[in-house]
Amino acid sequence: MKKAGSENIFPLSGKILDYAGGTDGVVITNTVGQRWIVPEKNMGTALELFQPSTFKGKMVKRFLPCLSRSGFVMKKLGMSKLRIDLISPLKEKLAELFSVNVNNMEFSVFCGSPGVHRKITLQIFSAGTILGYCKVTDTASVIRIFEREQKVLDELCKKGIDSVPVCLYCGPLVEGIHLFVQSTKRSADSRPLGKDRTILWAFLEDMNTKMALKVPFAETDYFHTLNALRGMIRKYALKEAKTIERNICEVERYFEARDTFSAYHGDFTPWNTFVEDNALFAFDLEYFKRSYPPYMDYFHFHTQDGFYNKRWDALGIFRAYVGQRDTIEGYVKDPDIYYKAYLLDIIHFYLDRDEGSLNPILQDMYSIWIELLNLLSYEKGH
Repeated sequence: MKKAGSENIFPLSGKILDYAGGTDGVVITNTVGQRWIVPEKNMGTALELFQPSTFKGKMVKRFLPCLSRSGFVMKKLGMSKLRIDLISPLKEKLAELFSVNVNNMEFSVFCGSPGVHRKITLQIFSAGTILGYCKVTDTASVIRIFEREQKVLDELCKKGIDSVPVCLYCGPLVEGIHLFVQSTKRSADSRPLGKDRTILWAFLEDMNTKMALKVPFAETDYFHTLNALRGMIRKYALKEAKTIERNICEVERYFEARDTFSAYHGDFTPWNTFVEDNALFAFDLEYFKRSYPPYMDYFHFHTQDGFYNKRWDALGIFRAYVGQRDTIEGYVKDPDIYYKAYLLDIIHFYLDRDEGSLNPILQDMYSIWIELLNLLSYEKGH
């Protein structure tokens, strides 16, 4: 049954989803405004798109096929029901790309994370097999991100990296709607990365070895990031300007003496990776950089996991990092400098993306990034 206001889940959804027909579905909403729509039929496979980080979310995913039978429980969990289908041009395009009969094609929907680069992601599956994913946007800036990601995936494929998706299509659907369609190796047997970090390091080593690039520091993407961050310090009159500038100078001095850089996924996190056949696969390379300090993705993975999944404060994230530093030193010398380099990059990324106006969650993260810079400097001085 259709719920009032379902078309407003996300304005773009009203352009690609048909709420009048299709199949019965369930709407899941989390505490940060993210929403998923999963069909009641074959819900187990459909829920592979739903990758919760909280205990409550994981329990919802595990027991939703049973919970969805109780209207009272669903109301308590903030879930609702509606009928859902894709508009015909989209169904036909996806059926063509995945070589599946349109009547046998199924899908689940992630309505995106609130923000300027928000888009819809569809998981496409048939007969219990996940075929791939389709990202949808009607925003010019996100279209440019799609086009850039296509080039990135094509380059990685040429370099022999098979632990990322293959782009099947990047282009328009109908006027104003743009698609990015990709393959996947995800299956019902895929799992999140556990405590064993061996396969994480294997992924990063393969990426950084095959994508190593000899280039002067002044010609790297990362050098340009630091220069841009300097401009933002002045533009946004950051009260932490001295801390940020001091760390920029230290990181610059270190990397000026180096000439080998590598690829940077840009959003390498537990929710953008999965394990299949004891190998790690990554997706969503929208923020990929070609010439960054090697292995910097590790520090993003660690910090995001600590904040979102483990709910650590800055000291908790720092202590966990110190406990892993011996392992990190097997891949990069002076890991504290690399961690600082990462923190400067993430500060730049969000100030740039959100034009200096961070939402409350990012304000909390920003405070943690600054405190981590101070903790790394404090320990070095003692």
